[in-house]
Amino acid sequence: MFHPGRYNEISLVGFVQTCDSLYKRLRYFRASVGNASLIDHVLERIIDDFFAFVLVLLTLTILDINPWPLLVSVSTLIVSFAFAIGPSLSRYIDGLLMIIVRRPYDLGDRIVIASSESVADPDNVSSSWFVQDITIFSSTLLFGSTNEIATVDNGSLARSRIVNYNRSPNALVTLKLRFCLAPQEKILIFREAVESFVQDRPCIWSQVMFFRCDNIDKDGLLMEYVLRVRHTKAWQDASSIMMNRSELFEFCYELGERLEINFVSRPRRMHVTNSFAPSTLENSEAAAASESITDMPTAAKALLLQMNKEKAK
Repeated sequence: MFHPGRYNEISLVGFVQTCDSLYKRLRYFRASVGNASLIDHVLERIIDDFFAFVLVLLTLTILDINPWPLLVSVSTLIVSFAFAIGPSLSRYIDGLLMIIVRRPYDLGDRIVIASSESVADPDNVSSSWFVQDITIFSSTLLFGSTNEIATVDNGSLARSRIVNYNRSPNALVTLKLRFCLAPQEKILIFREAVESFVQDRPCIWSQVMFFRCDNIDKDGLLMEYVLRVRHTKAWQDASSIMMNRSELFEFCYELGERLEINFVSRPRRMHVTNSFAPSTLENSEAAAASESITDMPTAAKALLLQMNKEKAK
C-alpha cells in the first residue's frame, strides 16, 4: 500500500501521497455505493410494477373474469406501438443489461471508448474519459484532456469496447529507442544501467519486462530497440505515469549519449545539375536561367567564406 523504497524506507512525501490516494478511493467508494443504491431503487420500482401487473391478471383470473379479450382487442395497438419504439426499446434494454449485469465501470474510473472492431492502440490514454455519474438511461463522462462533460446513452455504449484503466493491472510503459550500429558490449552495458535505474526506484517501477531488438537497417546504420517496463500503478493515474515515462526516456537518452550509441540521422547530399538544353538560340531566357544554375555552387561557396570571415572578426 505504501510502496517502500529500496531500503524499506518511506519518505514523508510518499506517506502523505499514499494517505491522499486512500482518501480519494474512500470518497469514490462512498459515491459509488450511493449511485448503486439509486440504480437499485429504480430497478426495484420496475420489478414492482411488473409484479403488480402479473398480480392483477392472477386476481382477475381467480374472480372468473377473463382479461384476455381486452388484451387481444388492444393487441393491434400494442404491435404498432412496438414497431414504432422497437429500436429505441432494444437500445434501452442493452444499456440496462450493461449497467445491471456487466457493470464495466464505476464512478471515478478512467475509461476509453472505441468500436469493437477497432485495433487496440496503446497511446489512447490522452483520449480517455472519467466517469462522473451513472443512471439506468445514460452516463456522464468528463474528457480528461479538456475537462469537457458529455452525456452518453448507455445503449450506444453497450456495443462498444470499453477499456477500464482503473481495473487494469499495472501499466506497461513502452519506449522505442534508436541506436547506431554499436558493439554488443555497449548494448549490454546500456541494459544493465536501465535495470539498475529501475531497481533503485521500487516505488515507481516494478520490473523490466524486456529489452529487445526489433529491426536492423544496415544501409542506414540503424538499430531499433524496444524497452518495456512495468509500473507500480495502473493507467488510472496516467499523469504520474507519463511523468515517470519522460524521466526514464531522458535517462535512456543521456545514457546513450555517454555510450555514444544514439542514432544521429545524416543529412542527404543534393547535387544540382544543368538539365536545361535550349534547342535554339532564340530562347535567351532559358539560356540565362541555365547559366545562373551553374553559378549557384560558386555563389554558395563565396557566401560561406564571407560568413566565416565575419565570425572570425
